[in-house]
Amino acid sequence: MKQIRSRFLAWLCMAALLCGITTVSAAADGSADEPTGYVVVSIEAATTGYGYLLEPITVPVYEGENAAQVLDRVLTENGFSYKAGGTLTASFYLSAIGQGGVLPSGAAAATGAGAECTPPKRLGAEMPEIILENIKPTLEGYYEMEVETAEDLNDGWTQGENTIGEFDYCPLSGWMCSVNNVFPSDYLSATSLQDGDVLRLQYTMAWGMDLGAGWGDFFPTANKTELCQALAAVNGAEDADAMLADDAVAAAYEAAVAAGLTVDAGQETVDAAAAALKEAVAAYEAAKEAVTPTPTPTEAVAEPTEAPVKPSEDTPETGDGQTTLLLLAAVACGLAAAGSAAAKKYAR
Repeated sequence: MKQIRSRFLAWLCMAALLCGITTVSAAADGSADEPTGYVVVSIEAATTGYGYLLEPITVPVYEGENAAQVLDRVLTENGFSYKAGGTLTASFYLSAIGQGGVLPSGAAAATGAGAECTPPKRLGAEMPEIILENIKPTLEGYYEMEVETAEDLNDGWTQGENTIGEFDYCPLSGWMCSVNNVFPSDYLSATSLQDGDVLRLQYTMAWGMDLGAGWGDFFPTANKTELCQALAAVNGAEDADAMLADDAVAAAYEAAVAAGLTVDAGQETVDAAAAALKEAVAAYEAAKEAVTPTPTPTEAVAEPTEAPVKPSEDTPETGDGQTTLLLLAAVACGLAAAGSAAAKKYAR
């Protein structure tokens, strides 16, 4: 009996030690890695007619991160490389994005969405006509460019194959960012993000006048914050593939993407697309819930059909040995003093 108690005491002490170590480690790791919130990020080149480089996704934000650091993480994790001026903490200015491994910063290899980053070297009929018509006077008057169609614009890829950056296609182009439909007046490295924010990295063909940046805007632009959130909710769903296999959700998602990429879409159109996508997702979730079996009250309290496990000879003589050991191990961390007292008692 003393041998059994000694072995049991050794198990208990080991459980207490391991439990204590695990608890401290988890607390340390959790405090360091716990997000302070979640934001939606998208990368768009709708003004060229190319579309999304990265459709809206939800990403975590951590304590002390600025918008540049969040963007760096998103680009790197999704297989994009990029070129920028300044640093992630001071005067950060994004000049180009491309497939992983092409530009100095970001991902070393093209993976995920980055592998699908194939902006055209020359623009064509896919470029929105409303933008082309609005930039013609400036290009012809100040830069002496003769522009009749998008094919008359300059080449892209000025910073590498499969890249898109400032001064591609015309002297007015480059990357700009908006947060909740507002274009910050400061660098991204000086911009903070809060839980629920929507960060849209958008390519401009006209110094922001084609994005609704607030100076000399060519046309009214819709606030697409809610639309981006709806798209990100689908992309971030655990069953996103199954959800998009649903005809109604797929149709609503496609319509929402189209609204997001239509540069001069009206606010009513954008809001309707967001609402339709949310409704389709809600209907899908309701249908899924309806076919998910739930246990009846009888099933929930049914007695186990398997025979109880017979205690082994080495199990302590107080009830179910396995259950006792598990319970004692679980409370060992919080009852270290009691464990110590128990140890002295068994030692005697």
